[in-house]
Amino acid sequence: MRFILFSIFIVLICLNGFVLASQQKKAIVTVVLNKESCGSYSAIPISYSTDTPISENTDIPMVAKRLNQQLDKVFGVNCKLSGIEIRGLISDNTLSKVQIATRVLSNRAVLGAPLWLDSRGGLVSEALKIGDLIASKEFRVLVRFNNKCFSSCVFIYAAGIYRTPGGDIGIHRPFSYELSVESISYPEYLKKYEVLTPILKNYFAKYGVSPSVVDDMNVVLSDDIRILSKEDLNSYGLGNENVAAKEFEKAKIIQVCGLDFHNLELKYKLMKEVCSQKMKNEGKVWIEYFKECTAYSEGIFPKYAQQRTTCWQKINVAKSKKYEPK
Repeated sequence: MRFILFSIFIVLICLNGFVLASQQKKAIVTVVLNKESCGSYSAIPISYSTDTPISENTDIPMVAKRLNQQLDKVFGVNCKLSGIEIRGLISDNTLSKVQIATRVLSNRAVLGAPLWLDSRGGLVSEALKIGDLIASKEFRVLVRFNNKCFSSCVFIYAAGIYRTPGGDIGIHRPFSYELSVESISYPEYLKKYEVLTPILKNYFAKYGVSPSVVDDMNVVLSDDIRILSKEDLNSYGLGNENVAAKEFEKAKIIQVCGLDFHNLELKYKLMKEVCSQKMKNEGKVWIEYFKECTAYSEGIFPKYAQQRTTCWQKINVAKSKKYEPK
């Protein structure tokens, strides 16, 4: 019976996907099934669980509950979700879709479930709100190889507690429609920019990103795109590490595990980094030197290895609540 329901469910998703693909002006937000627990690696569109278009007036808890019930019925109550994906242009209902997705993940997410991005941009105001939301839920953000994160998508990318820029990250001056869904005159457009620039700079600074990226964005025509190199990403603070998230993690470790543990962790990591660099220079591959250097460093600092598990268990208890709806 479940196999029949599964087959019907997948067919409906595919049909729904064809409809969504024809409406690329609005982003498709999906929850991604975990293959091990669900028996499928399908991406389920949030809009599948409702007959009416999703908007800012949508009953988000109700739609999330309905999708959870559908997942229970088709894939079982033990079906977990590997993450959320945003594809297409960020529009006036994308935030609502992401809010539904995070609620669905509240009790189904695998550990470290990320947000995948593949978007050429869209409404700036909506992207800023989505960025704040995924930061509050402590999502990692990934842009897969051959995928893109351009324009306003970069605001969401910046908010990830850890970022993986496998695809292209690009900036340009926002289109006029990205500032507002309404038509605006040129003087109004300039006034919006005057107000918007400090808002964007403050937003980026909050997540450890240099506000100078806004100045560099503003001088690139909206018809063009400047693809950021690895050096660009690191210089702007848009590389893998989110400085703000790292500082928060440091404060949390000190608060929960103590300053002595934090200092011990710094020594352990330095020892491991020196060992890894030495083995890299000897031509060893990552899988070889990672294991060897981990064992070597833990041998030098056995107290750290003993305390680490207990410390991170305490921290993960707090982190396990990150998806809970507010």
